[in-house]
This record gives sequence, structure tokens and C-alpha cells, in this order.
Amino acid sequence: RLEADFDIISKVMSLWAFHQRQTLEDSEPAKSSSLPVLKKAASLLQGVLVKLLPGRLLERLEEFQESEVLVRIALAAVHHNAQLRLQLAVNYADNNVIAVMVACMVLLLRGYETEGAADAADSEVEVAFQLLADDKLPADGWSYTSYCLDVCLHVLSHWSCTKLAMPSKGPEVLDPSAAPVKLASAGVVDVLAELIDAPATGVELRQQPPTALVQKACETLQALFERNGQICLFCMKHYAKVKQIIL
Repeated sequence: RLEADFDIISKVMSLWAFHQRQTLEDSEPAKSSSLPVLKKAASLLQGVLVKLLPGRLLERLEEFQESEVLVRIALAAVHHNAQLRLQLAVNYADNNVIAVMVACMVLLLRGYETEGAADAADSEVEVAFQLLADDKLPADGWSYTSYCLDVCLHVLSHWSCTKLAMPSKGPEVLDPSAAPVKLASAGVVDVLAELIDAPATGVELRQQPPTALVQKACETLQALFERNGQICLFCMKHYAKVKQIIL
């Protein structure tokens, strides 16, 4: 009701922008009078986002696709709500969850790329989330990237299960409605390659992703290739410098 009648998300985001600036400009940010407002804003956003219908949540993520703050909070809401995550994944054919998850990962990765690191706004978000000290809202961007990969893996698993129940179409074809094809078309392999071996893709990161995240990226890549050999062959040709793809 708050979201439908009052566009509460936009209003809270404006409030966040003001109080984040006030907090970080304070000589002692941890004691800033604006910090409690940030904490309440984060809590309110989590509560509102988790109650949105899955389709509406994806719409809001698209509308705020350049806002790392909202992306982080929305992804955390999805991660900590199994039912919401399931609804998003199983309806991948009718919603745009794949495109949204890939866009979120691109945004999060941008904050770690050396060119993106020059943008003060990226580091400010990380500092602000450190000050929140909320276990459900990690300060690092890698955690939220992992949440996106969880959704992608869930989509692939669901597609595999439904495929088993369908009659065989004979030789493997690139079905544009198939989850592996939709993921590849959305650019997920570019993201996975950068996570696995950024220098090989021509990108420099100011901080290397955690080992656990690299492992999850490898698992996602393997799951994608196992489900569609043509995608595997295509990527072996176009990502020849990324050893994990060749192997």
C-alpha cells in the first residue's frame, strides 16, 4: 500500500541520498545524527521490497538500475526470502529476472573496476553500508553478486527439471526461450568471465573477488555449458584467453 499509493521507495531513496551525504561528511560518521536515519531507511526499504509482487520488484529494480543502494537492499531481500527467490526463478520465462540479475551484477562489478573506482559514489556506498552494521546488508559488493548467481543457478535448475518432463525435440537446438540461451543472451558469460579471470578479459579490478565467489562463478559457468553444448563451443571460441572456459 505504501508503495502503490505513495511511491515510498522513491521518497526513501531521496532521504537516503541526503542523509548518506550528511553522515559521510561528518567528522565522526559513526556518531552522526543522520546515521540512525540511514538505518531506519534501510529497514523500511527491506520491509517494502520484500512485500512487493515479484513482477513489481523487478520493475523497481529496472527503474533504479543505477542505484547501487537500492540494488543491494533488493538483492538482500530476495536472498533472505526463499519464497520470493523461488517465485522469481520459476517464472523466468514470463518475467525479466535474468536480464535484471545480469544488470545488477554489471553494476556491482563496475564499482570494482579500476575506472569505476575513480567514482567517489561507489566507495561511499560501501562506507555507508559498513556504518549500517547490519548482518543482512554486507558492506562489500561481492556478497550481492553472489546473491545474483544464486538466482541464476536456481533458474537453470528449474529449467532442467521442467525439460526432463517435456518430450525430446531431437538434436540440440538453440531454443531462444531456454534458460541457458536467455542467460547467455543477457550477457551472463561476460560477467562470469570477469569474475573468474578479469585480466584475461581486459579488465582490471581494484580488489579481487573472494575465492568462494570465483568458485560459484565457475559452478554457474559449468552448469550453463552442461545444459547447452552450443553455448559452450561458442564461448570457447570467443573467450579463448579465459583458461577456465577452455578447460
